[in-house]
Amino acid sequence: GSPAPAAAPAAGEPAPEPWIDWLLAADARPAPEELAARRVTTTFGRRARALGLARLGDPEATTALVAGLRDPDREVRSASALGLGALETAASPAAVAALLGALAAEADPSARAELLFDVGRTGDELAWPALTDGLASEAREVRRGACRGVGAAGLSAAPAPEATLLRVAARTADDPDARVRMLCAHALGRSTAVPEAVIGDLTRAAVDAEPAVRALAFRALGRSPATP
Repeated sequence: GSPAPAAAPAAGEPAPEPWIDWLLAADARPAPEELAARRVTTTFGRRARALGLARLGDPEATTALVAGLRDPDREVRSASALGLGALETAASPAAVAALLGALAAEADPSARAELLFDVGRTGDELAWPALTDGLASEAREVRRGACRGVGAAGLSAAPAPEATLLRVAARTADDPDARVRMLCAHALGRSTAVPEAVIGDLTRAAVDAEPAVRALAFRALGRSPATP
């Protein structure tokens, strides 16, 4: 027989097309306040608006993205944090403070990992205590996010405190999670300076069972003037 007709969307349920509208609107590079002012009435709409604002990469979107960090929906918060982190060194003190405030209020390990990465991308000196604490977390997702954040900060040419690099190196050598070891080795390879105090841990990582950890440890060793 003929196929059954497709079910109509439930009342109040958005169709997928609005995503395209929002992304096209962002690609048209409107003023951030113009995109932020678009009326939304559903969780779906708030998600799409946050993603559109994040895609702008415009510091003028900071106010709307900071507001998104307080949204009850996790996907809205995640997109808003992504947008603030994407500003990198152009992120304002208000943006950094909002990311750190959201991190302090967030209990979900995966969400905390995302926030650590995003705050690290700003390269702001206020990010280092949060990243250092994240490296000590019992949750492997959080440790992964902290390693990614340190690596992202390295790309901004922000000098990392030696205490943070020592903790990163310890994770590179001893963390039970192979991905944490790999991400931390990668972060050290991106650091503006690799201090002599981490050479021992990196040397141990250079014989890790995981090939990727070994390769990245050698790369980090090559960035240290103390390497023989």
